[in-house]
Amino acid sequence: LEDFEGDLTAFTGTSAASLSSETASDYVRFGRQSGKLDYDASAGGTAVLSSALPIAEGERYLNLWVYGDGSGNILSLLYNDGAAGYQSLQVTPLDFTGWKQVTASVQGDGLSILGLSVTGSAASTRVIS
Repeated sequence: LEDFEGDLTAFTGTSAASLSSETASDYVRFGRQSGKLDYDASAGGTAVLSSALPIAEGERYLNLWVYGDGSGNILSLLYNDGAAGYQSLQVTPLDFTGWKQVTASVQGDGLSILGLSVTGSAASTRVIS
C-alpha cells in the first residue's frame, strides 16, 4: 500500500500526529527512507494520522514494520471494511524498542485504510515502514 519511498501525501497529519521522511540508517528498515510518525497521545489519549489507501480485492492481511518506542501506547489501524463501515483494529502495543514486523488481519471486500492511531498517555516519535 505504501513504501514511504516517495512523497508522503497518502497521509494527512492532525494536531496530535504528523508524518515526515526519515533517512537515518538506524530508522530505515528497507529502502532509502521510512515514515517518521511524531505523535502526542497525552492530550485526549489518541493521536490520529489519516489516509485513504484502498486494499486490493482479496487481500486479508496487512504487514507493517514498526520501530517501537517502548511507550506502551497502542498502535491501531483505522479502516473501512466495506460492510460495517469504520473499524479500528489494534495492531500492537508499542512496548518494544527497535524494529518489529506486525500483521493485521482485515476482512471484507472494498477495504480501505483510513489511517493509523496511537492511543495512550505519552508523546513520542517513532518510525513505520
